[in-house]
Amino acid sequence: MKKKIIILAVIIAAFASSIALHIWEIKKINEFSKTFETLSQIELKRTSLMVLQQQVLQNVVREVENGKKQELEKPDFKLPDKLDTPGGK
Repeated sequence: MKKKIIILAVIIAAFASSIALHIWEIKKINEFSKTFETLSQIELKRTSLMVLQQQVLQNVVREVENGKKQELEKPDFKLPDKLDTPGGK
């Protein structure tokens, strides 16, 4: 009778420890899932910012090129360094 009680206690303890281990594993899996979800959101935002930065850089380059074209198309009028002033200088 005593052996049956000991065997039953061991089986219950093993079953309880197995359940506790599974619960711990599920909590860890959920924790990792949340971590990877956060990392994927960060990566998505980083990628979006890189795309936006690329678009801004392309617009800046386009504006600089347009500015250079306008400079080339402008007639070259330069004022003399010293304007004639009354007094002979």
